Amino acid sequence: MLIFGFKKQLIESLLLRLLEEHHGRVTAGLVIADENDSQLSSLLSGLSPADFLVVNGDCKALFPFLSSLACPVITYGYSGKACVTASSTDPEVQICIQRDLPSMNGDTLEQREFTYHPLQNEPADCVLAAVTAALVCNCNFS
Repeated sequence: MLIFGFKKQLIESLLLRLLEEHHGRVTAGLVIADENDSQLSSLLSGLSPADFLVVNGDCKALFPFLSSLACPVITYGYSGKACVTASSTDPEVQICIQRDLPSMNGDTLEQREFTYHPLQNEPADCVLAAVTAALVCNCNFS
């Protein structure tokens, strides 16, 4: 699991907690890109079709790298075009899966909405990144 961006540590700690609480597992390569990074383009070119890329759909600087990838690309963010969005963020985060998504165990995550109750001081953008990655890792948010 590789995470790129200024909020790397927040996203990583939140994702690890979510994987434990919701019984998710990382069974393939997982890259989370919150923003563009000088090392990111070389890493992305090495992703295989079995890997997963979770990327901030609001970071337009990442888009040029995405078109040639063979792996599934799952976007999160506040744009209506993102695969996973948040329709409200205070105090709970209302998560919306906008379209069917692939997951690591081969299942398809269907469109739906659910509420996530963040702990204190969990920024909504980090929650959105971690929850999206956790969904791909087969975490069950019921």
